Amino acid sequence: MSFIFDMYLMTSLSSILLYYADKEFAKNNRRRIPEKYLHISDALGGWIGAYFAMHWFKHKRQKTEYLKVYYLIVGTHLLLWLLKFSFF
Repeated sequence: MSFIFDMYLMTSLSSILLYYADKEFAKNNRRRIPEKYLHISDALGGWIGAYFAMHWFKHKRQKTEYLKVYYLIVGTHLLLWLLKFSFF
């Protein structure tokens, strides 16, 4: 269980850094981090950090299509956790 916690912690910290960098790039009219990379980070377990980053940095909170994919990732993670704990 410790490995899973560590994985979520590290990917969440990575997501926070990615969202912060993307927000800074946007403010400075620099090349952005593609959304698919943000979603990959979220899917690998960084969705918790991404949630906080979106609110702390006020980033990606208005993009409906982006949020649909994000919440699909969150729902998938929660469903997998529910299935894991309901069958074992």
